[in-house]
Amino acid sequence: MRGAIRYLFPLKTHVDNMREKKQDQPHVKPQYINDLLFFHILKASEKFFSLHF
Repeated sequence: MRGAIRYLFPLKTHVDNMREKKQDQPHVKPQYINDLLFFHILKASEKFFSLHF
């Protein structure tokens, strides 16, 4: 499980950065943020599973 934490921790900081950017640019759609987040989680889990299985 420690591998998952390693991939998800930078993701959390990335989400925080995206939130700050979103406040700077109100025209960025929240749906875009959600799609980006989903994509990152998908990629991280792919990487995680390919390493461990």
